[in-house]
Amino acid sequence: VGDLAQVSPSISRGLEQLVEYEGDDVADVFTLDWPRAHELATLTRDCRGDYVSAYVEWFFCERYASQAKPFCQGFRAVVGHSVLIRRLVTTRQLEQILCGQEQPLDVAAVRRGASTQGWAPDDEGYLQNLWDVLTAMSEDERRRFATFVSSSSRMPAKGWSDLRLQVQKNGSGDDRL
Repeated sequence: VGDLAQVSPSISRGLEQLVEYEGDDVADVFTLDWPRAHELATLTRDCRGDYVSAYVEWFFCERYASQAKPFCQGFRAVVGHSVLIRRLVTTRQLEQILCGQEQPLDVAAVRRGASTQGWAPDDEGYLQNLWDVLTAMSEDERRRFATFVSSSSRMPAKGWSDLRLQVQKNGSGDDRL
């Protein structure tokens, strides 16, 4: 459940609550979308830990197996036989190359790598307000902003300036809002 908390904290909390739940109406209180969801109706308290363990195993191993298998085959076909990569790149480094690093969003670096489109020189105040708001955000809010604009909270392999944010003006006046 600890690994699941890193991927989906809400599901992880729900599973912990399922194990600790005192009532017998588990199927009415907890819903899980997985092939063995029907077992909740007859699940005894003694079996909840095993049920949760089976869910976590399914979540990480079987849930995306049909998508992961072709990815793994393609990855192995491209780099799997490379002795050089196996000797020079650790698994941690490979993860960073593929997924990026968990680093707080660096607003100054994002700004350096950003481009603007459709903004006039007299609009500079609006752009400055954007950077000021981003700078004032908490680390968690910046992480959510990065996820919103890039689908990932992780820093690109070459750093935050490589995010290549494009700040595009959407018309003029209040109608664009």
